[in-house]
Amino acid sequence: MSWNHLLQLLLYIIYMLKIRASLSLLFLLIGLASFGQFEGEISILTCTPGQEIYSAFGHTAIRARGTFEGERVDWVYNYGTFEFDESFVWKFTMGKLNYMLSRQEFPYFQYEYIRSLRGIEEQTLNFNEFEKNKLLALLEENYKPENRYYLYDFFYDNCSTRVRDILKEVSDKELSYGETSNQGKSFRDLIHEYLGNFCWTEWGIDIALGLPCDKIAEGEEDMFLPDHLFDRLAAARLGDEPLVLRTEEILPLEEIE
Repeated sequence: MSWNHLLQLLLYIIYMLKIRASLSLLFLLIGLASFGQFEGEISILTCTPGQEIYSAFGHTAIRARGTFEGERVDWVYNYGTFEFDESFVWKFTMGKLNYMLSRQEFPYFQYEYIRSLRGIEEQTLNFNEFEKNKLLALLEENYKPENRYYLYDFFYDNCSTRVRDILKEVSDKELSYGETSNQGKSFRDLIHEYLGNFCWTEWGIDIALGLPCDKIAEGEEDMFLPDHLFDRLAAARLGDEPLVLRTEEILPLEEIE
């Protein structure tokens, strides 16, 4: 192939990539237009650990509060919904458990944490209107019956990592999470911080998860834990601005204990 032909081929590839990018943007705009208009605030909810093994590491969810097509809404998108049975702990640790994305009204979500004596902190995100609507459109796409189920993975695919990853799809501006204080820690080190009251479970989890536990958590991998996601979000930057506008303790532990 001559240099001239090679140059023409390269220009054609660039041209086709531009068309695909333009079409992707067009389809996104059409999707947002058909989705409806949301006006309000979007925040990340971080819940304190509980007394059951499935709640021992805390929890993360996304809250959308405002108006949607003129109606007041206060929705919580929860990637941590599952069906509990006698084989839950085994499936939980072995990554054989189907989790799902649910959507519920915030008061019902909050009630569960009042009932279980667990606190909730809220980080309101610094997204513009387009970014908020894009995030809701992505969440609603995930919420469709054919999309809402996923195979849970203890370290790599859970309620916290799903939130971490979807936030990166929202803006054209670079999203950089804050520095970690967990340099050099393994996954085992990180989860043991939460298992002090679960000595037999700690032993069982160590055996079930095996050698992958000893891998050092690198980059954003420590954000599989909700508390670490919370800390990294607090220092995150969206372009030149902070990602989090404000942080509020909306369900203080001392008020429910």
